[in-house]
Amino acid sequence: MDNSGHPKPWLVKSYRQVSARRYQFNLNPGVSFSSGNPLNAQDVVWSFDKLRQHRAFAQLFSGIQSVKALSAERFEITLTHPYQGLLSQLAYWFVFDKRWLLGMGKGQKELVSGSGPYQISEDISGVRAVLKLKPHYWRKSHDEGNVTELEVVPILHEQTRYSALQGNDVDIIDHVSPSHIAALNASSNLAAVRMTDMAWLGIIFNQQHSWLTQKKAREALSVGINNAMLYSLVYAPLGQLSSQLVSEKFYDRLISKKNQFLKAYQLLQSVRSNDQPLRLTLVSRKDNRFDLAQTLAILKTMFARMDIDLKVKVLSSEDFDQSLAHCSANLYLVSIRPQPNDLSGFLKAMLSSYHGHVARLHCALDRHNLKSQFAHINTLSGHSQKSAYQAFLYHLSNQYAFKPLFWLDQIWAVNQKISLKVVRNRLGLIYFDELKINRSR
Repeated sequence: MDNSGHPKPWLVKSYRQVSARRYQFNLNPGVSFSSGNPLNAQDVVWSFDKLRQHRAFAQLFSGIQSVKALSAERFEITLTHPYQGLLSQLAYWFVFDKRWLLGMGKGQKELVSGSGPYQISEDISGVRAVLKLKPHYWRKSHDEGNVTELEVVPILHEQTRYSALQGNDVDIIDHVSPSHIAALNASSNLAAVRMTDMAWLGIIFNQQHSWLTQKKAREALSVGINNAMLYSLVYAPLGQLSSQLVSEKFYDRLISKKNQFLKAYQLLQSVRSNDQPLRLTLVSRKDNRFDLAQTLAILKTMFARMDIDLKVKVLSSEDFDQSLAHCSANLYLVSIRPQPNDLSGFLKAMLSSYHGHVARLHCALDRHNLKSQFAHINTLSGHSQKSAYQAFLYHLSNQYAFKPLFWLDQIWAVNQKISLKVVRNRLGLIYFDELKINRSR
């Protein structure tokens, strides 16, 4: 991806669209893996066949009918239906060294064979991994910087990681909690590096619950959950309100700019059938990227002001997925990483199964109809497709299927002698466009 988030050639030198469903690609000549094996079209085909069998990647390739090699440096992709997001999707592919992988254990010296600028020279599981710069990297014009060796060390406890950075035992740490942001900003030798749009956070309403089948009830909850207040109290150093997720015409309806508890209470009174206390359950998975305890405490206060007794449960990932599969809770606090990071990626992440589990909107009414509508939108292109995405999202918001909160950013801390530029997120991994040591510091 370039600085604007658009796909750009990398391993591929050029491409052309042969028809609505067929694309042909030409690989860059001279690309080699760490093993010395040259990259060819057979590696691309073999990688596709392996990746689509893995449940974590199956959805990524669901719209691709076939990939075939036309020559050593040329391959063709055929889609099941026209899809304008293919090029963005290809940015998430990993191409494997077929010959190296098939020959593993036959006296090969390399621990891993990839096409990037570094290769692993040492790997002690759970202790450390050492990466060294390749002597002959295929990208002749790239800026290699001056980092020739990287050592990656796992430090499980957050405070221990931060202390190691302060004591110059390490130069970069991931991830920093909100409690350290102020100290980093005030430090003369440490700095915070912010990676934006890492994950979207929101609350899904279980429309299979008898009370939440009423649209006015879901609207009341959406109005009463003040995401702007929650953001300012908990996430301001670590995220941003989800304005880029929605179109301007209904942005004001999704971002709560002021307290609206009275309006929410009045809406609730119009749909309640008796004076019995209203009790709801909100379920979240464990997440150390933000202060989950404070978030849940603030949400409980907001619900109490609507005269709702909110019970919260923090579950393991496995138990959370089970709960969502059976729609056993009323509300779900979820986070997603849209791929690609736009309206289509967001909607696909909300409606599609992930890692073999159910979709985030699994407990919403008429989800299968929503998926068919989304599939139809993917057959469109250009302005028509963009307008259809916005209309589709407007429909979901108008039905109050979910309450958007904000984007969670990820914060790393670095020694200021380290220069990091244009940090990218792909498949949950961090990519640096520049990594240098500043000799003047």
